[in-house]
Amino acid sequence: MKSLLKIRKILKTRKPKFIREGFHKKIGTKKKWKNPRGRRSTVGLECKGRRKRPKIGYGSPKEVKGLSREGLEFVNVSNVKDLQGLKSDVHTIVINSSVGLKKQTEIVKEAAKLKLTIDNFKNPDKYVGDRLKELQEKKKIKVAKVASKKKKTVKKEEKTEKKLEDALEDDKKDEEKKEKDKVLIKPR
Repeated sequence: MKSLLKIRKILKTRKPKFIREGFHKKIGTKKKWKNPRGRRSTVGLECKGRRKRPKIGYGSPKEVKGLSREGLEFVNVSNVKDLQGLKSDVHTIVINSSVGLKKQTEIVKEAAKLKLTIDNFKNPDKYVGDRLKELQEKKKIKVAKVASKKKKTVKKEEKTEKKLEDALEDDKKDEEKKEKDKVLIKPR
């Protein structure tokens, strides 16, 4: 296994980068390899001094294909239950990008207990500490937002109460004015 991994490493150093022909000529074309289709394509005709085409000879040995540098199988993990039955000498973990912070920290903690390697993160212990701090900060911000919303609703209620009181006072003043006017102005 180790010898095959060494062979793969050597082969990868010799392997050229397979880039699409003429990607630099047009803005829309990407570097990703596509087979040349033109009759006069120098890459398609495999002319001397042109880009190389991907062929079977550039592949790595079958036994080591799709394995990590250490020779471990990659396993995609999206929750803690996926870690059950994994062995540290056979598997390495890749945490899905769609997993949230909370679950990520749980998965990293559980993987540390099972002594599994995590391919996504260089230093999982540091990562867990940083993420926990982030979660606490988010909670503080949420609590502050909720408190400010409560204050705003209380202020709104106070304003509406004041408006009602002012309206009642205005009505009372109007009634008093009308009574004074009745007394002052005599009907004819």
